[in-house]
Amino acid sequence: MELRVAQSALEDLQAIQEHYIEESVPHIGDGYVTAILEQAEMLCDTLMLAGLSPSLV
Repeated sequence: MELRVAQSALEDLQAIQEHYIEESVPHIGDGYVTAILEQAEMLCDTLMLAGLSPSLV
């Protein structure tokens, strides 16, 4: 399953990373962004296994 992310969501993720870069802890921002994307992928996979379309939920 392909995870597609809206431009506004990408901008939000970039803003998270930029914030933590400014705070001198870029690894924290990277960790949050990675966790968010992993959870989104897991949700898509779960919906597909349940026979639902993520675009309809």
